[in-house]
Amino acid sequence: MYKRAKKILIDAGIEVIHFDQVQPNPTTENITAGAELAKAHKVDMVIGLGGGSSMDSAKAIAVEATHEGTCWDYLYFRETQPTEKTLPIIAVSTTSGTGSQVTQVAVVTNTKEKNKSALYNPNLFPNAVLSIRS
Repeated sequence: MYKRAKKILIDAGIEVIHFDQVQPNPTTENITAGAELAKAHKVDMVIGLGGGSSMDSAKAIAVEATHEGTCWDYLYFRETQPTEKTLPIIAVSTTSGTGSQVTQVAVVTNTKEKNKSALYNPNLFPNAVLSIRS
């Protein structure tokens, strides 16, 4: 599916930067690696292709790439929240069940703190949601 999605984007004249370190239950380390890649390439948007972890990663990367600190600084209960500077997010669901493609939530795990929590903010709603037929 990635090859198909990449071809569609390239054929439309869109440069593709591929972050291939998404893992189940994304960690703050994964998100930071993705955000650093996004910053280095000055990306305009983030696409989450896959299941819930891919979409949660895309949302958290979209925040960390455009805000001070890490995504962990923007958890739902913190005073500081993601702003409209958050990169646009496109969610491309290839699985059923998580619903992450239609929520304002990104779940991340902080392995150093041995804690799992969520960013929850209207700026995390995907700007577009697509599905790819196999």
